[in-house]
Amino acid sequence: MCFYQLNRDIAMRSMTIKIFLIVAALTTLATASAQVQRDASVEKRVENTLSKMTLQEKLEMVGEYKGFNIHPVARLGIPAIKMTDATLGVRNYGPSTQYPATALGASTWNRDLMHDVAAQLAADCKARGVHMVLGPGLNIMRAPVGGRNFEYMSEDPYLTAQMGVSFINGLQENGVAACAKHFALNNMEQDRYSTDSRCDERTCHEIYFPAFRAAVEQGHVAAIMDSHNLVNGFHSTENSWLNQRVARKMWGFDGIIMSDWGATHSTVNAANAGLDLDMGGVDRAPHFNPDSLAAALKAGTITEGVINDKVRNILRVIYRFGWDKRPAADKSLKLDNAQSDMAALREAQEGIVLLKNQDRVLPLKRPNRVLVLGPFADANVCGGGSSRVTPIRSVSLLAGLKNTLRGTKVEVLKTDPGIVPCKDLYLDRGGYRPGLNVEYYNNQNLGGAAIVKETVPSLDFNWGKSSPNEEILGTDYFSTRYTGYLRVPASGTYTLALTSSSGSRLWLDGEILIDNWSDHESHTETARLDLQGGRDYSIKVEYYAGTGNASLQLGYLKGSLTSNPVAQQAGQCNAVIVTAGFGQQLETEGKDRPWTLPDDQVQLIKEAAAANPNTIVVLYTGGAVDVSDWADKVKGVIWAGYPGQQGGTALAQILSGKVNPSGRLTSTWAKKWEDYAGHDYFYKKDGQDFVNYRECLMVGYRGFDKHNIEPQYPFGYGLSYTTFAFSNMKVKKSRKDYKISIDVKNVGKMVGYEVVQVYVAPQQVTDDDPVQTLRGFEKVYLNAGQKKTVTITLGEDAFTTYKVYRKAFTLNYGKYTVKVGSSSRQLPLSAEVEFKRPVKYVTVNE
Repeated sequence: MCFYQLNRDIAMRSMTIKIFLIVAALTTLATASAQVQRDASVEKRVENTLSKMTLQEKLEMVGEYKGFNIHPVARLGIPAIKMTDATLGVRNYGPSTQYPATALGASTWNRDLMHDVAAQLAADCKARGVHMVLGPGLNIMRAPVGGRNFEYMSEDPYLTAQMGVSFINGLQENGVAACAKHFALNNMEQDRYSTDSRCDERTCHEIYFPAFRAAVEQGHVAAIMDSHNLVNGFHSTENSWLNQRVARKMWGFDGIIMSDWGATHSTVNAANAGLDLDMGGVDRAPHFNPDSLAAALKAGTITEGVINDKVRNILRVIYRFGWDKRPAADKSLKLDNAQSDMAALREAQEGIVLLKNQDRVLPLKRPNRVLVLGPFADANVCGGGSSRVTPIRSVSLLAGLKNTLRGTKVEVLKTDPGIVPCKDLYLDRGGYRPGLNVEYYNNQNLGGAAIVKETVPSLDFNWGKSSPNEEILGTDYFSTRYTGYLRVPASGTYTLALTSSSGSRLWLDGEILIDNWSDHESHTETARLDLQGGRDYSIKVEYYAGTGNASLQLGYLKGSLTSNPVAQQAGQCNAVIVTAGFGQQLETEGKDRPWTLPDDQVQLIKEAAAANPNTIVVLYTGGAVDVSDWADKVKGVIWAGYPGQQGGTALAQILSGKVNPSGRLTSTWAKKWEDYAGHDYFYKKDGQDFVNYRECLMVGYRGFDKHNIEPQYPFGYGLSYTTFAFSNMKVKKSRKDYKISIDVKNVGKMVGYEVVQVYVAPQQVTDDDPVQTLRGFEKVYLNAGQKKTVTITLGEDAFTTYKVYRKAFTLNYGKYTVKVGSSSRQLPLSAEVEFKRPVKYVTVNE
């Protein structure tokens, strides 16, 4: 078994870096180097400025300034450095181009397009005076229910690294810094503030670290953001193994290591463990502020040399990007940039994945009448949390179809607008004063007298690792009671949805409708009922919090999903398109999301399919979702991810055949949640404050291959409206790499893209080794009947594994099978390569 519990003392012991070279070797294996090639002129400026700064100025620079800024030093010409959440578009500075979510961008498998999108994002940033983007998110999709998977790229480290570096280069080549996040093992949202992610060293280096390593070594990323969670016993911000031994010394990182907002838990420990910048306070940094740091300096628990190193790292980035020599905002760039809008469209066009196309139901065959159903038919659909962007404009699927299918009657049946926050809450009868009364208790059972009473406008809270009033209630083990009246404007069938972490329950007119009064991660319970418009229903909601993340939301689904209107209209149309998924209420930062679609959506899909054989489902999710209950009942399935402000246009173009779908999955879709190797280990066990990554290397397709489990849709999979053929595989060995060439021909009748994927499979594997791993890919555009030769180079690092005893990636001698195809389960071509000679190792030891 690969997993072992790391001893906390050993994990953080003093380390010594030793370099060992096996001189007898003839072939050199490239590994991480602690040597950094720095710009001498930049270093000179850094030291010159540092020598002129007062201690007070240094102490101010290493802590947050006015929310999203690094503190300026005006007298030395150093401006405030402005940051933004911006992987999906620039947030916090008014409407901006809303790009597809990162998961959809990675599904393009197009490095050049990812670079171009990031370049346009850089233009959007400069138009708003933003210096640094807090992204890309490089965490691995360990399991499909991760609440922020839509912000990440893949379950595969190589694909994540390749697309991540392209994104970083697109930003930084255009003068905007990137910040790789969240380092490290931040693969779940539930209890992210307190969970200890325990993972063995080999798995860290082969699965969860490669994208961050590539960001440093290949992308020269400006900053790394430490995550909220603990890693092997220590908060990331206090983890010297992560920050100093791995990032600084193994990879040679010389930029800024900063905290996620509120992820710093101490002054001295974080300062000495390599954190440079503390973010997340209200008016100033909570731990790296002049008062706390000065006290630590006086006590001798940190030195001024430690502070100087932090300031050096910050100044180095400022001078490297020349931010002191140009205005914060480039007034020549438009806030509403047509090129950015086009980049968002291209990304959606190439990222959307066609999963099923039975009887060639798509593209639509000049339909006379199309019906669009579901909660997202006429909506801008996105995930929630800090990545959410207010778009400059937005094209829904309904609008896109109407614009694209000229001459076709495109209709929408208003069935269910999805879970939305419940706003029809009032303090009194008659609906005169909006809001609810709330009572707070400093225990979990609403016992004794309430210690605080007030009113709130709605029930839509995500307190994180806090509470409604931390000073009085503390952060854990509190309870709340909300009372008032529910008064809906129109009669009809409603579904009340109560989402909470830990216990919650809901009464309406004295009748308990939802009883979820137990410890649990974020979970939604629903109650379906008929409500009379204009009538006052007394409502009571109670909640208690445990440890970790605290959240409570009351939403509702407006409208009825009765069979008759669906059946009546669907049966009269040429095709029915059903929108389904999660959106920002169910898929968001701070909580993990469900594996299955809401029951109402599944019911709607089945009703539509029963009424019309040409039913197509469009899924708006951050990744894999359970389709087992309905996929065999519909003819078409499209994964749209969260497609950005031009998502409706891109979807309509694909549905109509104006664009040939070319997206490929970046994660494995299982037939059931239990098929994922990490299913039993994803959440904490009762009484534990840690999660063991016991599936080790068997993340995603690696686990399905190892355990011979058939997925619903495999990694790398995606359909096209044309057909491609692979042939004539050749392998050419040079001194340091292999060149794999393949002929790819479009044997269909429509232009399109194919993604050529290369996997390496060692012929001898242990129980701990994956069967195969992705080691190369290329996206190729082919006209109908056209053939191209695609060449993909595999360096010797494609045949390596991490050896814990060497602290290095080493090449294992023996035979390997190199496989080529269009997905992890469709690999028609293969060839054998063999390594016989010894290799040099650059080994970094503790």
